[in-house]
Amino acid sequence: MLDAETYLEHARRDGERIAEVAGGHLDQLVPSCPGNTVGSLLLHTANTCMFWTDAMIQNRMPDFDWSIFPTDVLEAHTFMHKRFLDEIAKRNPDAPTWTWAGEGPTLFWYRRAAQELAVHRWDFENAIGKPSDIEPELAMDGIDELLMSFGPATGMAEYPGASERFAGNGETFKLEPTDGGAVITFTARPDHFELTDAAEADVTASGTGSDLLLFMWGRVPASTLEVSGDASLLERWQERVKI
Repeated sequence: MLDAETYLEHARRDGERIAEVAGGHLDQLVPSCPGNTVGSLLLHTANTCMFWTDAMIQNRMPDFDWSIFPTDVLEAHTFMHKRFLDEIAKRNPDAPTWTWAGEGPTLFWYRRAAQELAVHRWDFENAIGKPSDIEPELAMDGIDELLMSFGPATGMAEYPGASERFAGNGETFKLEPTDGGAVITFTARPDHFELTDAAEADVTASGTGSDLLLFMWGRVPASTLEVSGDASLLERWQERVKI
């Protein structure tokens, strides 16, 4: 994981960039989030910021005071984003707190915010014009977060973990960033993903850290990457792992 200040700066910068990009384009479709417009995706980011903030304040699955939620979607994003930044900046990243993955350090929310807003910043920019890459260090950290936080089986049919969606049986993936950062190799088990230092893998994908993360989150196709080995595993990932 990265340090709290780094996560906070990414969350601040990308959240502000979202507002900057979205203004005047509320009806524009967002191709990387099918069924969404810029306006509806702004509503999502505002809701998500509200969830993170109230989860920290209430230290549990939160209840919401919708009376404070602005009716204008751009204002709602801006207000809820600032409210989140103000709240989390006051908190010790090592202090225990409730998370949807169980009790953990508040750093969990620093990381989740940075990762969520980075990918959605890309979504907004991609909808309006040419998107800029997610920074390599943050991108590879995001892959680790996806595998470890979203990977384990949940036991809930309506919200299966990424490992349940993929339904692996020992297949090994190697993700090699071409712009710095550590290689991530993992084995797909039926109920979790297992990080490994295995030299060989069933499939190896190389590309920028940004493209690797965006592929894992279903934003760009496998053709964006240089692939060796069993390419069908990447196709299977993109077909099944949709969170």
